[in-house]
Amino acid sequence: MVGGIAGNTYGIAPGVELDLSFFGFEFYSESEFVFDLQSKSDFFYNWTDFTYSPLDWLWFGLSCQRTRIYQTDLYFQPGFELGGGYRWFEVTGYIFNLGFDDPYPVITVLVRIPE
Repeated sequence: MVGGIAGNTYGIAPGVELDLSFFGFEFYSESEFVFDLQSKSDFFYNWTDFTYSPLDWLWFGLSCQRTRIYQTDLYFQPGFELGGGYRWFEVTGYIFNLGFDDPYPVITVLVRIPE
């Protein structure tokens, strides 16, 4: 995949996604490299989840990310996740850096448009 970036950073961001599932376990990873066309502050971004889904609508697991937006001394930001969904709607909550000086939550909401 390839994306364009506009705002405080102007650039191009090629990336890749990987999603593997096996008997309720799932490994998902997305990575992109941002080529900053103005200040040459290129950077790599990655988000990885390893989850287990005991039910079709419930999952939990481990997550790890690296972003340039959130300034921290940690190169990797480890976390936990818990999510659930019903039909075309999903909510997942994350807590990153738990046990470190600066833990923070992230909530994602996914809405699929029915076909």
